[in-house]
Amino acid sequence: MDMAGWSKTTFFKMLSMSAIPSMPLASAFLSAAALEKPVFVFGWNNFLCPMTWLQQTMAVHPNQLQHPNLRQSLDAIDACIANVLNQAKTMASAVFVVYDDSMTLLEQLCSSFFPRCAALFRARDVLLVPNRPDVMASIYSNNLVPAMSTLFQRPIHFAVFGLDALRESCANMPAHALALYKLVCSAKSQPNLEQIFHQLQLLGQGLLAVVASHPSSMNMSL
Repeated sequence: MDMAGWSKTTFFKMLSMSAIPSMPLASAFLSAAALEKPVFVFGWNNFLCPMTWLQQTMAVHPNQLQHPNLRQSLDAIDACIANVLNQAKTMASAVFVVYDDSMTLLEQLCSSFFPRCAALFRARDVLLVPNRPDVMASIYSNNLVPAMSTLFQRPIHFAVFGLDALRESCANMPAHALALYKLVCSAKSQPNLEQIFHQLQLLGQGLLAVVASHPSSMNMSL
C-alpha cells in the first residue's frame, strides 16, 4: 500500500480487519503440585509493550508505523517479549499478563505488530487478566487459592514485573494471603521503543532466572 495514501482512519480500519480470535482469560486451573514453582505476573502496558507510544503514534503519525525501519524495531520487540514469556513458562507454575486496555485493542495490536505474542496468548500458555486495583488479589483468589487446599499453608511465590501500579496491587493483598513477592518494577511510565527493548533484553538475558531462583522477597527497580 502506498504510504502517502495512509490516514488514521485507514490504519484503524486495518486493525479492525486483522483481529485474531478471542484470547483466553484466566480461570482456575492449577494443581497443588504446580505451585511448587513461582507464579509470574507481567504488566503489558508500558512494561512489556510500549502502549502509550503506539497509541500516540497511531493518533498523530500513523504512516510512520508502516516504515520498514520502524516495523523492524517492532518485530524485534515482539521477539523479545516472546522470549521473555517463553523463558518465564519454563520457570513458573503459571504466567499471567495484566493488560489495561480492552481485549479488542490488545488482539488488534498483537495481530498487527506482535504476532509471536498473539500465538502465545492463543495457545493459553500465558493467561491474560484485565487490570484493576485489586488485580493481584483477584489472581490469588480466583486462580491460585483453589489449588492450595491440599498444601500445608505454604506461601505462593509471586515474581511480579511491571509499573508501580502492580507493586501497589501487591501491597493491597488481603492480610490473610499466603504470598511472598519478588518485585521488579520500571520507573519509566511511558517508555519509548529503545527503552522497552533494553528493558526486555535485561529480563531475557538473565534477570528472569535470578528473580525466579531468589529464595526470599525482593523489591528492585529497573
